[in-house]
Order: sequence, then structure tokens, then C-alpha cells
Amino acid sequence: MKRAWLPWRGWWATPLAIYAVTRLVAVLMVLVAAPGRKVRIEGVAGYHTTVVAHRVPSYWEVMTSWDGQWYWGIVRDGYAATALSPAGAPAQTNLAFFPLFPTVVRTLMQLTGGSFPVVATTFNLVVGAAAVVVVYGLVADCVDSRRARVCVLLLCCFVSAPILQAAYTESLALLLVASALWLLHRQHYLWCILPVVLLGLTRNLAPVLVVVVIAHWLNLVRASRTSRARATVPHARLAVLSLASVLAVGLWPALAALHTGEPTAYTTTMRAWPGFTGSLLVPPWVATVVEYPGLGVLVLVALVGLAGALVVLPGRRRWGLELGAWGAVYPLYILATTNPSFSFFRYLLLAFPLGLFWAPDTDSVRQLWRQRVAIGLCVLLGLVAQWFWVDKVLVYAGPHRGWGYP
Repeated sequence: MKRAWLPWRGWWATPLAIYAVTRLVAVLMVLVAAPGRKVRIEGVAGYHTTVVAHRVPSYWEVMTSWDGQWYWGIVRDGYAATALSPAGAPAQTNLAFFPLFPTVVRTLMQLTGGSFPVVATTFNLVVGAAAVVVVYGLVADCVDSRRARVCVLLLCCFVSAPILQAAYTESLALLLVASALWLLHRQHYLWCILPVVLLGLTRNLAPVLVVVVIAHWLNLVRASRTSRARATVPHARLAVLSLASVLAVGLWPALAALHTGEPTAYTTTMRAWPGFTGSLLVPPWVATVVEYPGLGVLVLVALVGLAGALVVLPGRRRWGLELGAWGAVYPLYILATTNPSFSFFRYLLLAFPLGLFWAPDTDSVRQLWRQRVAIGLCVLLGLVAQWFWVDKVLVYAGPHRGWGYP
């Protein structure tokens, strides 16, 4: 029988308070950075524009730039009829963007009469609030409430956290990932199918959940064999969940194929985007490492350091298998499937269990104070990094002042 979790009333107030304060800080950063800047530039290589912005952009225009323009186009015009250019070559199309977020936004726009910028950003702001509450509950259930506060605080102060209120899918993906991990941890396997399937319509993250579900299953089998009680493993329900996770991987590619009549529509359009190497054996980061050996050494050191920390960190096993597995597999997954860019910081937002590195187990008052100082420094550094990310990445600053794509 699972232990009772979060027994006190109003436990959700802590993550919501952290979220509210940090979202206000992010709004202020955007308002300070935006005046006199351009957020959508026609003719810039790789930038897609659906609606031309004003010369002096508003908050709404900043938060619906970049990928938000693609989602706006999906809401307004629907998906492309083909993944090919007129010449028959792979083309950058909106088929690369998963359908759940624009579908929900379109529905809310029809119900409320609101515009895309207002509805999309407000929806993500609310979903982000729900996401941090679920993250807090998950970590409190797996570890404890102190480290749940730390995890939420570091998540909300992470360099790319302002994206949680932009017209992107980070808020929705975070909510679905945290919900799936929590339901898996609580062994509600059939309920877990819902966020897994929805994630398959939101972001290409279902492959990581497949690994986490299988690891959870194997861990139960191992525990049942070593336990004197010989607990029964619910193989049937775990098999159904595993199958649903596998099917979620191909859900959007299958729907894109049905929509266009092209069996490989999704993978075809992905070939037109930066970082595609044409081989699963040579992922984008590997190709970059071959070209830039110095970067390869840094990546190797980072991977070895992460793997070593996950193995030897005191108390790491107390995270729970679900948090530990996601925290280990997800960063490796994005290294294997994405190209080197500033988007990497946005992707890392979903690696929220890694925040627990800053709050290891301790019974020492002195160690607790040292942790608090270290966490406070991380928060300050994170907010400073947020400013540079907003100023140099999110708000387009031109080819000489900007750093890259969010």
C-alpha cells in the first residue's frame, strides 16, 4: 500500500507562489528588452513569419515569435498538404510541429473570441502553473517536500524558464511528463496512458517514456524476486502501458501521413531542418563533434560527469526510479536527437529532476545551510542568465546583437 502523500492542506500554494513571482520577473525582463527591437524579420534565414509584427513590439508579439509563428500559422491555416517543395525536395513545413497545442488554442479562440497571442500565452501560463504543481507533488512524493521546493525553484529560475509563458509547447510537455511520471510512480498504469498518449501529440518525447516505463517494470520484477513477500507484478497493465508508450512514438507521424497521403511526411519535413545528418548512427551532436573536436571533449566530459554523478551521488536512489531514469535518459536523448543550438537550454527545462543534485541527503545543519547558500547562488545566476537569454535570444536583436534561436 502506498504511503499517504502531501498530507497538509494548501501544499500547492508553495509551487504556485514561486511560479507567480518568477513569471512576473520574466514579464518585466521582456518588457525591458523589447522596446526598439525587432522580433520578426522577413528575409532572415530560417525565420518563419505568419503575422508581421509592429516596429516596436508588444509583450504579446515577443511571446508569439519564433516557433510561435509556426503554431499561429497552424491555427489560422491548418497543416501543409505536403512535406515536399515544388521541386520535390524535403521542405520546412509546419508538419514538424505536433498538433495538440495548436488544436487546443484554436478551440479556446473559438470559444472565447480571443486572439492567438492572448489565448496561446495565457493558456501556457495557466498550464505552466499546473505543471509546477505536479512537479512539486511528484518530487515531494518520491523524495520530500524540502527538495520539492528546491526543484520547483530551480526550474522556475532556469535560464530558459520564460518560455513557459510563450507560444511554445514547453508548459504542456512539462505538465504531461510530470503527470506521467507521477502516475507511474503511484502505479496507476492505466491512468498513465492518458498523459503518455497526449505527449505523443505534443512533443517527440515518448521514446524517453518508453525507456522509463520498461525500467520501472524491470525494477518491479527484480524487487518481487528479492522480496520475502513476493509481491505480484501487474504484468498485464504494464504491458498495456508499454504498448501505449510505443504507439505514442509514432502517433503524430502516422497522423501526418494520413493528412498528406505521404507515408513519410513527418520524417521528410524533418530532413529539411538544421542538424539532420541522414543517419541514426550519426546524430547531430556527433556530426558537430567530428567537425569541432574541442566541443567533443567538453560534451564527453559533461556526459561522463552526469553519468558518474547519477551513479555515486549519496541518496540518489531515494529520488525514486522514475525521477532518476528520466533525469538520466532525457538529457542523453536530446543530445542524440537535436542539433547544437541555443534551443538546447529550452530542451533542458524538462530535465527538472537534475535540480535535486543541489539538495542531496543530509542530517547536518551546517550542510543544510551550505545547500541553501549554493541554491541561492544558483537562483541568482539563473535569473541573470534569464536576462541574457531574453535579451539576446528570445527578443530578436539583429544579426550582430543576437546570439541565436530560442
